[in-house]
Parts: sequence; structure tokens; C-alpha cells
Amino acid sequence: MLKLILDRKQVDDSDDESDDDSDGSDEDSGAEHSDDEPDFHVLPPPKSDTLDMAIEKATRVVVTMARNGLEQFSESMSQYLMYQ
Repeated sequence: MLKLILDRKQVDDSDDESDDDSDGSDEDSGAEHSDDEPDFHVLPPPKSDTLDMAIEKATRVVVTMARNGLEQFSESMSQYLMYQ
């Protein structure tokens, strides 16, 4: 059995040095965080002419093809159900 545990790490940019002795708990941090800011870091885009870039482009093509196929299926089913 595989379990995935996700922990949110809240970062306070104004106080970089004070979190060095922290045990990792967020209970009494006292920092106010807005809900607008994401709790994850965005990876930089892959460099051109690399395997990572080729994988990303191929993934985008596959996702686009799947989305288009599902939209066409949805439209054809809606037309089929309208005339039943």
C-alpha cells in the first residue's frame, strides 16, 4: 500500500534567518499568508533542444488531441441525445 502525504510549507520572505531552528510545524508561526499566493514553486521551463523540452511538447500535443477528441464526442453525443 502506497500513501502520499502532502505538507504545506509556508514561507515568510521578510524573515529568512529566523526559521533555521524550526521543527517544521506551522501551528504557531504567527505569520499571515494571503490566499492569493500559491504554496508551490513553479519549475523553470526546460532548455530548448533537450529531452525535457521534447517530452513537454509531446505531452502538450497529446493533451490537445485528447481534449479535441472529447469535445467532438461531447458534441456528437449532445446532437444524438437531442434527436432521441
